Amino acid sequence: DTARFGILRMIVDDPTKAMEVLRENGHTVSLTDVFAVCINDQPGGMIPLLKLFKEEGIGVEYMYAFVGKATLTAYVIIRVEEIAKAQEILDREGFGQLSQDELKNAL
Repeated sequence: DTARFGILRMIVDDPTKAMEVLRENGHTVSLTDVFAVCINDQPGGMIPLLKLFKEEGIGVEYMYAFVGKATLTAYVIIRVEEIAKAQEILDREGFGQLSQDELKNAL
């Protein structure tokens, strides 16, 4: 992110262990709360999600999308400032959120 350092973001199955190993090897580490959502794996599949966030005033800091084992399903890892509010809205609107274990099994 700057001339003096960079940021590497990782999604891991054991965040505590990953932090321990990275710190033991001299790296600066922090955990960031994110959540995973299922969307349709088709062109425009993210439009309903992004429209909803826009309407509700939820700013997306960053996100990663990928496909898993299930056909026609994509997964999006999202970082927003107001994570609890975003999750409430997604639950209310019927977007399928995944736990860490569910996401691990989907890949």
